[in-house]
Amino acid sequence: MVGHSVEVSLLLCRTWTVYLLGVQQRRRVQPPGRTALWILLLDVFVLSSWQILDPLRREVLQHRSETDPADQDAVLRPYSERCSSMNLELWLTLVYGYKGPLLPSVCRELQLHC
Repeated sequence: MVGHSVEVSLLLCRTWTVYLLGVQQRRRVQPPGRTALWILLLDVFVLSSWQILDPLRREVLQHRSETDPADQDAVLRPYSERCSSMNLELWLTLVYGYKGPLLPSVCRELQLHC
């Protein structure tokens, strides 16, 4: 998730820089590292809060038992594992919720002014 934050913030910074250079040439351009740092710090805060308040836990899902076609005496018991928490949807909404509106809003402004 942190890698996703870095990628989105750098893409946002590049788009914003192009917007500023194309529309407002006299204004000083903010370095992209500062915006990326703020998004990264916000992401670290949200992920740390998630691990403290509602930590991830391992869930094992048991599937239907099957007989092995090669050996009739053996029974296969397939399972799958996943990580989950009590409020997984809430935390994922927080993580992706503040990043989602940033990029389309900047792209829309870029299209309107150019």
